[in-house]
Amino acid sequence: MKLQITKRNALTALTLVFSLYYAGCAPQAQSAIATGNGEVSSEQSSNIVGGQSATASFQKQNGIVALAITQRSALGGGLSICTGTLIDKRVVLTAAHCLQAQPGSKITNIDVYFITNIQRSLDLGSLKNSIPADKMAPNADFLKDITDENVNTAAWNDIALIRLKSNAPSTFKIAKLPKASDNIKVLETDKLILSGFGIATPIVNKTEVNPKTGETEIVEVPEEVETSGLLRKIENITVLKEHNDKEILLDQSNSTGACHGDSGGPAFLKQADGSLLQVGVTSRGTNFIGNCNEQAIYTSVMAHLSWIEKTKTGLLKLK
Repeated sequence: MKLQITKRNALTALTLVFSLYYAGCAPQAQSAIATGNGEVSSEQSSNIVGGQSATASFQKQNGIVALAITQRSALGGGLSICTGTLIDKRVVLTAAHCLQAQPGSKITNIDVYFITNIQRSLDLGSLKNSIPADKMAPNADFLKDITDENVNTAAWNDIALIRLKSNAPSTFKIAKLPKASDNIKVLETDKLILSGFGIATPIVNKTEVNPKTGETEIVEVPEEVETSGLLRKIENITVLKEHNDKEILLDQSNSTGACHGDSGGPAFLKQADGSLLQVGVTSRGTNFIGNCNEQAIYTSVMAHLSWIEKTKTGLLKLK
């Protein structure tokens, strides 16, 4: 999220903490000029840092998609990017915070893209290779009971599903999720594979002293070249521990891993047969000013299997 210090001063402490931590893996904003949607959104997104471009084959094999999310308000609009995975031909798994509109705004469109590079499509406003979502279902417990005291330790339940208006392309496979009977556990020192459409720069904010006020402010560090919108992947990201019973903590201290725009994207655990099992959903980073060079927190898929199945079934029944 782009942080405006003049706005931050009016926020409660808890809202400030949420804003800063969302910045670790929030949706990537597109410029108003590029999208033709009016004012720039206050969201930012994430791209895999230190990774490599993912092939169309990798994308299709693991059901990875990009979400272009349009918000509107009385003052204009903006567009942000998140990542997701197909868990049914009409259902996408992503992060709940991707579906939260900014104050005074509402989400008007979610267009799901099935290509590895959406930069040109967004620049042109093209909906080719995309399918709109017609329903969304964030976890009802998202941010429930989160306070200033437990914001760093308690689970955010940052997980959501959206339904596509029509079936995904037949060339796309469904992401492989654990089964409750498998009793899959992500262990400390396990190595995961991450993928997403976010930015590839770990340092996105810095602190400066305002010469007029003498106060320390958080300011954005602009990219020299825009990196969001291109699907990347990175391997061998180390699991530090289970952050709590519903989240996984990953090591990004060498400035590689998830960043703004990778929100909702997958963390895969490679199986003995070479297939990739999705065990996590990108939620947020731990750096207080929103950089991507400390740790990343992923929502545990295993801890939400019953919610995923129940919600998916409900979405598919809706007219």
